[in-house]
Amino acid sequence: MIIGAAFIPVLDVRFKPTRELPQLTVQFSLFGASPSIIEEQTSKIEGILGKISEVKSITSTSGIGFGRVTLSFDKRADLNRKRYEVSMLIRQLRGNLPENMSYPEMVTNNIDDEEQTIFMMLLALSKIKISKYSLILFSANHAFCRK
Repeated sequence: MIIGAAFIPVLDVRFKPTRELPQLTVQFSLFGASPSIIEEQTSKIEGILGKISEVKSITSTSGIGFGRVTLSFDKRADLNRKRYEVSMLIRQLRGNLPENMSYPEMVTNNIDDEEQTIFMMLLALSKIKISKYSLILFSANHAFCRK
């Protein structure tokens, strides 16, 4: 019994139950675009991703210069297969999206909303011509200042 308890900290994470559903988030940036323009693109992405099976919910966020669509899947869904399906649908949709929009990228549910927003702001800033020093200064002042 004591030996079994000693091995608990070294168990793989997948053996520990999670309450979160598997999620994929598709995020993009379109520098300087208003939330209403971003919402048009977000709606297109939501529409095509709505075809995927085993989706429990779809949520989206549209902000100034960035958008995000999050898919929550059934617990039994194969996340690697769903990632493949999402990437295929995004490739099909790419021709109907603005040329100056970043290619939509996928992340799993390891990043919280605040970190995703900061990431998208940095991604949008990286698309404009500013010095690396200004980008580092911006990140230091915004991304790493936690309460």
